[in-house]
Amino acid sequence: GGRALRNKALFYLALLGDPAVEADLLERQRHATNMTDELAALTALVGLPLGHSLRDQALSLFLAKWSGHSLVLLKWLSVQALSEQPALLHCPLLQALAQPRCGFSLTNPNSVLALFWSFAQTAEGFHAADGSGYRFLADAVLQVDAVNHQGAARLVKCFSGWRGWDLSRQVLATQQLSRVLSSEGLSANVFEIASKSMC
Repeated sequence: GGRALRNKALFYLALLGDPAVEADLLERQRHATNMTDELAALTALVGLPLGHSLRDQALSLFLAKWSGHSLVLLKWLSVQALSEQPALLHCPLLQALAQPRCGFSLTNPNSVLALFWSFAQTAEGFHAADGSGYRFLADAVLQVDAVNHQGAARLVKCFSGWRGWDLSRQVLATQQLSRVLSSEGLSANVFEIASKSMC
C-alpha cells in the first residue's frame, strides 16, 4: 500500500547521501507511531556507511527503546545483518553482536536466523570477492553446530548454490565447505548437508 511505497522511497532517498534526508529519517524513526515506519527509517539509516554518526544514533535509539523486548531485538539484529556493507568491516561487527547483551543466543534458532542467515542474503557481505563472507558464515556454522545441530544445518545450506556463482567464488565457497566437513566433532546434520552440497 501507500505506507510500503513511501518507506521504500525513503530507503532509496537515503542512498543519495543528502544530510538533510538522513536527519529527517532519524526524526521519522524517533517519532514513528508504528513498528513498520520505525523499522523502515532504521533500515534506511543502517544502510549508511559503517561508522556514520546517524547510523550509530539510529541503532542506539532503537536498542534503548526496545532493550526489554527480545522479539523486537531480533529485528534490530536482522536489519544490521542484511545491510550491504564491506565484509572485512561488517563481519567483525556482526560477530560482536553475537552476544547475550545484544539479545542474541546461540541456542535460540530465531537469533541464529536473524544474524547469520540474514547476513547470507547479502551480496556485498556474504559474496565478498576475498571470501571473507564465506569464511564468516562457515565459522558461524561451526559455532552454532556445537549447541544447535539443526540450526547449523540450515545455515550451511546457504552454500548450496555455489555452482551458480562465478569461478573464483566457487573456489572460495568450496574451500569453506571443505573446512566445515573436516572439522572435528561435526554433527551428522551438518555433515549430511555439506557433503551433499559438495557432490
